[in-house]
Amino acid sequence: MLFPLTRLTSRLGPYVPALAVLIEYRGLPLYALLLGFGMYVLLRRADSPQRRAAVVRRNLSLILLGALHGMLVFSGDILAVYGILLYVLVWATRKPRRLRLATWASGVLFLLQTLVLPFTLLLTAGDEATASVLADSASVALGARWTEWLLYVLSTPFLSSGLLFPMLVGYRSAAVVLRDRSAGDRPTSRSFPLVVVLLVGSFTLCLPYAAVLAEHWGDIRAVAAHPWHLVAAQIGGLLGALACWWAIAEKWTGLRASSGVRILATLGQRSLTLYLLHSIVFLLLLTPPFGGLATAGSLPILALVVVLGWVGAGLALSSRRLAGIPMAEELLRDMAAGPVTGSDEQAAGAAERVKEAI
Repeated sequence: MLFPLTRLTSRLGPYVPALAVLIEYRGLPLYALLLGFGMYVLLRRADSPQRRAAVVRRNLSLILLGALHGMLVFSGDILAVYGILLYVLVWATRKPRRLRLATWASGVLFLLQTLVLPFTLLLTAGDEATASVLADSASVALGARWTEWLLYVLSTPFLSSGLLFPMLVGYRSAAVVLRDRSAGDRPTSRSFPLVVVLLVGSFTLCLPYAAVLAEHWGDIRAVAAHPWHLVAAQIGGLLGALACWWAIAEKWTGLRASSGVRILATLGQRSLTLYLLHSIVFLLLLTPPFGGLATAGSLPILALVVVLGWVGAGLALSSRRLAGIPMAEELLRDMAAGPVTGSDEQAAGAAERVKEAI
């Protein structure tokens, strides 16, 4: 969604578009790193087979929620893919040897995907990929969305290798970071030079794709025949995600919760609600069967992104005061809750009330 910005800033050279490319390509790997970190925390707390089964049920519920979202709203849904990958992660963590094998295998697949996928897209890309977005009829768009989503999920073993690898890296690094914190080590800045090098390298690798988008290298279709700029942008996005991850792991983990940390934590806790809300609003305002703003140019899309970003942030920050409004996170928790999980939560709540009474 940030790519329209490149058209508005082409006179400034490729540097501002490079920042947009970096943000766009960094998002999914960074979220996968954080998701792997969170899964380590959940599994560490799952000290019984019942609690571990509850984690598996949550992943299956995420797949179901992603299926509904992908077939009804947006065929490029990522929730089902995340649910599948988290299920694989839980399976891999049952044995240390299996976890090491999964990490190395996903790393090799990530390299293959980075080097081969851009050239594969040149052979397979067509109007079918955006049929549900461009359809003038809501019924035609719905039918196309089903097909697109099913094809997208079937391609998960190859296309999602770029997410499984950072997810496993986040899981394994969480074990090291939290072990250091439990040992009493304080956050240090020893990784600051590495973070700087990763950020500079990621920005540099995103410059070629930014130059293509800003048409500094001639006609964009002619340049697209040699998509090495896509390869560089994918590697740059991963490096940028690793830089952010290292900064978070070194500086934030174990620190006292300041107001800024609380705000970011709240936004992260409501990321599922924000994702679904943005997707529904985009469907209603951008697609031809409804608002059709996508045909009005880049400025309306960019303005919509900015407005939705602020509205979503305000909704997330005020979610604790909106206790009567159900959020997607609570829905997912209810979908994953089983009889054992519910009794455990009731027991924990009763114990908490006893402590308060004492």
